[in-house]
Amino acid sequence: MENCDAVIVGGTRHVFLGDEYANEDSFAHGKFKLLNTIDFFLGNPFASPGQVMIRKSALDAVGGYNEAVWGVDDLDLWIRLSRIGEIRKYDHLALYYRVHDSNASLNLEKMAKNTELVIRQNLRSLPEEEKANFQRAGYRFLFRCAGKKLVWKGAKYIMQGRCREGLAMINYSFSLFVPRFSKDKLLLLNFVIAIMKIPWKMRRMR
Repeated sequence: MENCDAVIVGGTRHVFLGDEYANEDSFAHGKFKLLNTIDFFLGNPFASPGQVMIRKSALDAVGGYNEAVWGVDDLDLWIRLSRIGEIRKYDHLALYYRVHDSNASLNLEKMAKNTELVIRQNLRSLPEEEKANFQRAGYRFLFRCAGKKLVWKGAKYIMQGRCREGLAMINYSFSLFVPRFSKDKLLLLNFVIAIMKIPWKMRRMR
C-alpha cells in the first residue's frame, strides 16, 4: 500500500474443504494482477475482505459497505472501488479459508438474490456502451455461483420428498435466467448442460 496508489491490495487464498485443500492458481512471484471492473462482473477474485487491504480514503470516497446487501457486500464494494482506482492482486498467501456448513455462500437463494442486486445496481453507473457486455458477464457469473446449484439442490430436495422447497429453488433459477436466453446463447447452453448433470451433481450438493 505504501509503494503504490492502489485503492485495494490483495493476495491469494488457501481453501480448506473438510480434510482436503486447494490453492489458487499462482502467477509470477512478486508480480501482481491488475483487476478491472469487468473482472468483478466475471467473478469475485477475493474470497473474503480478510484477503485484502483497503485504502481508507478510497473507502470513505465510495461510502463504505452497502448494508442493504447480504453475503456479497464485499463484491459490491470491490466494483465501486474499481471505478475510482487501481486494484492489485499479488501472488502472496493472505488468507486461509475454510468451507463448512455455516458458510453464508451455502444459502443459495439469498446469495442469488443479493448477487443479482449487486449486478443491477452497479450496471446503472456504467456507460451505456458497456452495459450489455457487463450484464452478460454478470449473469453468467451468477449462474456459475448460484443458478446451476439451485437446480441441482432443488432436484436433490425433490428426491428427498421436499418437493415444495425443491421446486421453488428450480423455479427461482428459471425465473432469473430464462428471460436472458434470447440474448445469450452461451448462458442457454450452460443451463441445458446443468440440467443434464442433475443425476450426478445432486448427490454432491451440500
